Amino acid sequence: MRRLAATLAVLFSLTAIAESPRPATAEEGLFAFSFQEVAEDVWVGVRPDSPRFPVMGNTTFVISDEGVVVFDGGGAPAMAEQVIEKIRSLTTQPVTHVVISHWHGDHNFGVYRFAEEFAGVQFVAHRFTSEVLDSPRASYIDDAASFREKQLKGIQSMIAAGEDRRGRAVEGSRLEIFERIVADADAIDAEYQRLRITPPTLIVDGNYTIQSGERRIELLHLGQANTEGDLAMWLPDERVVAAGDIVVSPTPYAFNVPPRAWAETLRALNRLDYRVLVPGHGPVQSDTSYVDLLIEAAQSIADQRDDLLASGMEGEELEAALDFSRFEERFTHGDPYIAEAYLAWFERPFRKAATKALTGGPMVEIDRPAVIPFDDERWQIEGAEATQLSYLGRSALKLQGGSAVLADLEIRNGLVEFDLAVGEDRGFAGLMFHLQDGSNYEHFYIRPHQSGMPDANQYTPVFNGISAWQLLHGDGYGTPVDYRFDEWMHVKVVFAGSRADVYIDSDEPVLRVTDLKRGDGTGLVGVSAADFAPAWFANFKVTELANAYVLPRDAKPAEAVPEGRVRAWQVSDPFDLGVLVESPLLTPEITESRQWTGVSTDESGIMNLAAVPADGMAGRTRFARLMIRSEAAQTKLLTLGYSDVARVFLNGSLLYVGDNTYRSRDYRYLGTIGLFDTVALRLDAGENEVLIAATEAFGGWGVLAEFGDLEGIQIGEAP
Repeated sequence: MRRLAATLAVLFSLTAIAESPRPATAEEGLFAFSFQEVAEDVWVGVRPDSPRFPVMGNTTFVISDEGVVVFDGGGAPAMAEQVIEKIRSLTTQPVTHVVISHWHGDHNFGVYRFAEEFAGVQFVAHRFTSEVLDSPRASYIDDAASFREKQLKGIQSMIAAGEDRRGRAVEGSRLEIFERIVADADAIDAEYQRLRITPPTLIVDGNYTIQSGERRIELLHLGQANTEGDLAMWLPDERVVAAGDIVVSPTPYAFNVPPRAWAETLRALNRLDYRVLVPGHGPVQSDTSYVDLLIEAAQSIADQRDDLLASGMEGEELEAALDFSRFEERFTHGDPYIAEAYLAWFERPFRKAATKALTGGPMVEIDRPAVIPFDDERWQIEGAEATQLSYLGRSALKLQGGSAVLADLEIRNGLVEFDLAVGEDRGFAGLMFHLQDGSNYEHFYIRPHQSGMPDANQYTPVFNGISAWQLLHGDGYGTPVDYRFDEWMHVKVVFAGSRADVYIDSDEPVLRVTDLKRGDGTGLVGVSAADFAPAWFANFKVTELANAYVLPRDAKPAEAVPEGRVRAWQVSDPFDLGVLVESPLLTPEITESRQWTGVSTDESGIMNLAAVPADGMAGRTRFARLMIRSEAAQTKLLTLGYSDVARVFLNGSLLYVGDNTYRSRDYRYLGTIGLFDTVALRLDAGENEVLIAATEAFGGWGVLAEFGDLEGIQIGEAP
């Protein structure tokens, strides 16, 4: 899918195609595939009437005894869902790979649905494709969300005016086309709201082989064609090739296509000696005749251009002089509907592409982010030490006990990368993002002294100045990484919605955070280093990603939470611990003066008390309250986790005091939360009140509780 205003050829769909005397039809529906088996367990989904607005690409999938490999899984989620449904009607094998042939969204803006249905699916793409999807160029997807307000209103105004923006009459077949788009508007808008960018998880630089059971599936980068990163899928045993937009019919796409390079890529495609060719758009082909025509056209335009250039012609004059007359009839076969597509998608853009290719530069510019040096006035830098200097051959910021925040860029989805150097000493250095102020942000940092260990790094939210690393540990919050000391390491963090991927000297994420605890928000970005040891930062870059960019949700089912795990609490406002220290009894004044908020825990059952809203932080103690209705007087065991100190009261009387602070139980003890302590609750018949006064020292402020036996009791729900 190209830019909705220009590259996507919206205007073509609204004006050029409309000049055809007959509207295109597709009985199968607007976002539908027509499936056919082209070899044993090799299936193709063709989008009928390929020029119909909005254009959508074909799909191919291969079933083996170990899984399913999908090539171009759908330009809209409804199309991906059809592929998934078709696959499940044929096999119980999971989808293991989804190949993204190139960056245009009409082939991939729906493929995130595969991640939601199949655990561990890999998204495979060429590095160029990955770079475009991770750049502002792909932000055109956000225009789709305003289809009804922008494109649709434009169509309706042209219908009402009786002419298009070029002053041509809107009547006859053109009027029928416009009216069909208006009639399709609800379906288009519904799908456009669901479009998402899915970044690849497996990036290739050239050819790549997927061995799926006994099937050999070759991904080929044959050269430049529709984009610099086009991949084709070749099945050598079946002699089937899915070409993506290297080949498009009934008329080719030639936006930003260098003619001579395209001709060479097409020749390489033909040398495969395929039996079946699946184009990116249009019907399946069983011989080379159409590709031969493409080669002839591309070679002719390249030769003409070079001859005209040698004669002294250039620029627009050269473009106009290129002769396409021998090709139009052979592509369109006299069909005026196809003729308009031919002019809009092939001849006109190919004239410009032919001259653009002479520059020797890239056919598509990627807005790659520039390094933001730390002496840039946009940085707000403070710390015990914050020195700009040359370190290990790079201009760097040496930081200790402080932070550097980029003050003018508030973003929701982003890609931040920088070089980081540390020593072996105990330290904590990393990235802050979604930063609201110095006390509220998302935080990823490394622990150099834990290199290679499970807690070599950490994701944690910071609420009201309180980190939560003692509450959030293990998978999804930290991962083993072997660091290189006194050398530059490259760190990249991609965050989108409520997810983040972290790369450290790697092409694949070393850490995948699936639940950013501060939610789907916006904020500033910056770097930080704690007091313990210095860190050096260099080559800081940031890219703002599209709002529709997603890090796919894994289909892996969530772990079952035990029935007795407490999932809702009433939480008080913060207060000073001193009011509780002197007496084992709670006075009414202590509890009645509190302000209470009903709060549900996260999926694990952990309640982060620092995250519960309050008017100010008057102290570092809060009550977490449960109301328990008991059928009779009885004793129940409540297993507790807390950070850092807990006092448990039952019906106003103190039952238990526990200390779970850092190094409180062992000189190596981290104070991480877990169900380590148990309290016997001697319940009265009827209503009982359990209050846990949790006090924070540092590293996390929370409670976790579970009943092993719920028989005869009912836990009150949070209001």
